[in-house]
Amino acid sequence: KQWMEFAASNPDALEHVAVSSGSSDRDMDKLKEIITGIPAVQFICLDVANGYSEHFVEFVKRVRTLYPSKTIIAGNVVTGEMVEELILAGADLVKVGIGPGSVCTTRKKTGVGYPQLSAVLECAD
Repeated sequence: KQWMEFAASNPDALEHVAVSSGSSDRDMDKLKEIITGIPAVQFICLDVANGYSEHFVEFVKRVRTLYPSKTIIAGNVVTGEMVEELILAGADLVKVGIGPGSVCTTRKKTGVGYPQLSAVLECAD
């Protein structure tokens, strides 16, 4: 409902807006609902705390198959190998960084994280 209200009130902004989604079946249903209702949205951001799962890679592939003309942003990862994997799966842009932020609890709760500058340097190749 909020998406429809936003689209009706801000039609000129839609080409600059991304729909953000997780990677669950429920997230896929919501993504389909939004893109079907507002086809002018050109960007899809697939955002998970840690993009190192086969499930996430498969989810990116599914979204690419469903929306071949949309720009897909996917992440988060911290290695060049995973950047390549997500690009091969269909991502146009890859989000880099796991656990470097001051409000991010990923590093504290899971022990997984990587300093941001190091991650960017690692993924730049």
